[in-house]
Amino acid sequence: VLVLLSGLAKAETILFLDDFSGNSGVGLNGLIPDVTTGGASWVSSSIVSANGGIASSNPGSATLAFTPKVNRVYTLNASFRDMAAGTGASVPNEDDWFAVGFASGQSTGLTTNDRFLSGNVIGRAWSMVRGSTTTNGNNNAFLGSSTSGTADGAAWAGLATAHAGDMDMRVVLDTSISNGGGWTASWYAKRPTDSDYTLVRDAAPLLSTAINSVGIAKSNTGVTGTISNFSLSEAPVLVDGPPVDGFIQKIPIGQGYGLNNINSTSFARNNLVTVGDQQFAAFYEPDTAADDGYDGNVVIARRTIGSDSWQLSETSFLSNNITDTHDVIAVAVDGDGIMHMSWGMHANQGGGTNYARSTSSVLSADSPIAFTPNLAQGGLTGNETRVTYPEFVRLSDGDLLYFYREGGSGDGDLRLNRYDTASDSWSVVRQPLIDGYVAGQDAASANAYWNTPTIDSAGNLHLSWSFRREASSFQTNHDLYYAVSSDEGVTWRMTDGTTYPAPITQSNSDLVVSIPEGYSYINQTSMTVDMNNRPVVASRWAPEAGSGNDQPQQMIEWFDGTDWQVSQITTFVSGASAGRRPAVLVDQDDRVLVLISGSSLGNLVLAHSLDRENWDFLALDGGPNGLEPTYDLVRWQQDGVISMLYQPTGSETAALSLFEFDARTYFTPVPEPASLALLACGGGALAFVIRRLRGPAACV
Repeated sequence: VLVLLSGLAKAETILFLDDFSGNSGVGLNGLIPDVTTGGASWVSSSIVSANGGIASSNPGSATLAFTPKVNRVYTLNASFRDMAAGTGASVPNEDDWFAVGFASGQSTGLTTNDRFLSGNVIGRAWSMVRGSTTTNGNNNAFLGSSTSGTADGAAWAGLATAHAGDMDMRVVLDTSISNGGGWTASWYAKRPTDSDYTLVRDAAPLLSTAINSVGIAKSNTGVTGTISNFSLSEAPVLVDGPPVDGFIQKIPIGQGYGLNNINSTSFARNNLVTVGDQQFAAFYEPDTAADDGYDGNVVIARRTIGSDSWQLSETSFLSNNITDTHDVIAVAVDGDGIMHMSWGMHANQGGGTNYARSTSSVLSADSPIAFTPNLAQGGLTGNETRVTYPEFVRLSDGDLLYFYREGGSGDGDLRLNRYDTASDSWSVVRQPLIDGYVAGQDAASANAYWNTPTIDSAGNLHLSWSFRREASSFQTNHDLYYAVSSDEGVTWRMTDGTTYPAPITQSNSDLVVSIPEGYSYINQTSMTVDMNNRPVVASRWAPEAGSGNDQPQQMIEWFDGTDWQVSQITTFVSGASAGRRPAVLVDQDDRVLVLISGSSLGNLVLAHSLDRENWDFLALDGGPNGLEPTYDLVRWQQDGVISMLYQPTGSETAALSLFEFDARTYFTPVPEPASLALLACGGGALAFVIRRLRGPAACV
């Protein structure tokens, strides 16, 4: 019983296994391994035969489709036999090699790129052995970047000059993320006569986690041999806490434009909104030349919370340039149930101001969603001429605020309007709110890139931002500044309570965290407030850039009531992917949660901490999501559910879904687990008793 209650350790699972027992006259391409996962078959150039023979006629590779999951250890093995290459100084190919590894891409034919180096098949973690006994070259273990499979190479330790003949090679991929540093690889090798494998290169973090294949490769034409065995196994990594699977759901919405992340980027903060029990998603459908009904229009999707069914309402509105991710959609619903929408603008390059309202309330599940024609700037205050980054904030009385940039990168103002539901009209609150433009002084001009404006439980409006002084480079982003308003944006104060003059400028802004230019400081990230109504900002920058280390990290900055503090969330090594812009939340236990996507930690990861110094990591998803995380604020506040749009990118038409993680339930403490006791049961006999969760004891 004790064994049953404690659980059995999960055994290693064989994903692929092949002993190459086929015919020498048959090519390997299209054949199925002895053990295969998901029906994957070999994609191979013609040099590899079904019996494992590898001809010298051309370079090439053979790969199997494979995508790693997070919190696993993968062991990849290959046994090469009878390796031989030309010898002597007059033979140019004596350094040629065989290799095994994890990679991105599939073999496509007889090309020199299909061998882990670059192009069609790029090695991510791989190892190669030389085919000549007289070569002066070393055997090597490599990490690959997004473009080069040899970005980080090292000679084998211990077996660096053990060439030709027979060699067993192993690459171990560890995708656990408990330390915040990302996936790692380790490399091993042995001769058949050796008693065990030798660690030929210590564990090192991957430079890119974009892996979708495993396989073998050979270089050039000077080496021949045989692969006698190939295998890939998987073992789970034990992590604290329950698995996240039971707390996550994906709900299909429809087909979205997928060539970029215009449907959800860090400054698309109003693409998913909840009012009451109605949730709305705004996105661009595909823009295709085919007669398929997809013309790149704005679509509004609506569902009732708890339902998996969405109603889709296609509008007549188009982006000015759907290939420009700045042309995001922003929607909000006012106190009368009227939906306001602003979309498709990037400093009005080739277009005008885009703004429209629904013709009736959208809050009934069966009411149609229809809009006025484009009202342009005349529907706002009339001052909006070069708009970028439209953003709505709903106030407690149902009125709306509208933040936007007037101008361009490195030369623009942050402005603020207000919509009054009683008069059905917009008015200027502050124009500009933050003045970055300096007349006649281009070198002194800038623009403020603001993070998510946030209203706390007392009704205070918090704002944080960085400045950029040049349009051409994000490396001129610098510093974190802060302001707070207790009258819904009319007047503003610094951290110490000092009232700002109007307008706020570069020279009078409240500098709360110094981040110099050249620190890879990305603009427009995320802000929230904690349970004490104090600001918390998530950002991404290189904290050690001043010492020559330009590796960006995921960071948070927060006000503790006295001073501003900084915490480093991740510990990426040089060359790792730091991921996209983060999104930050704080739960009812004052736990800080930071969403990180597209990093060396994995596709979508949630970092969380109760003390803001020590971080744990949850792998939420290992799929092909290409969007930056933003979330539905009301859904989070009402239900403790992190709700965001989810979509792969890279193709014109991509399936768009709602991704939800029930964080409140996940982090809620559970009662003590079942316990064992020896108690008298019926008839006076002693028996094991299980005290069950949320239930009485029971005899078994």
